[in-house]
Amino acid sequence: MSNTRTGWTAGGGIEWMFAPKWSAKVEYLHYDLGTGSFTCMPSSGFFAVPVYQTVLSSVHFYGDLGRAVASYHF
Repeated sequence: MSNTRTGWTAGGGIEWMFAPKWSAKVEYLHYDLGTGSFTCMPSSGFFAVPVYQTVLSSVHFYGDLGRAVASYHF
């Protein structure tokens, strides 16, 4: 199953030219794609006998990204 999620992201970064043709940068991003819900019918035991109830579950999709980069400029 595939879904397209929408949300928001915020972050920042800085780049520093430390030599005539070299630079370094660091970046940080935080993203939040909201909460998704789904239902499932669990099974029990070794033989996967269905249990006649449904379970509602939810998950919050969010995370953080950090990057460090060194670049050579031609």
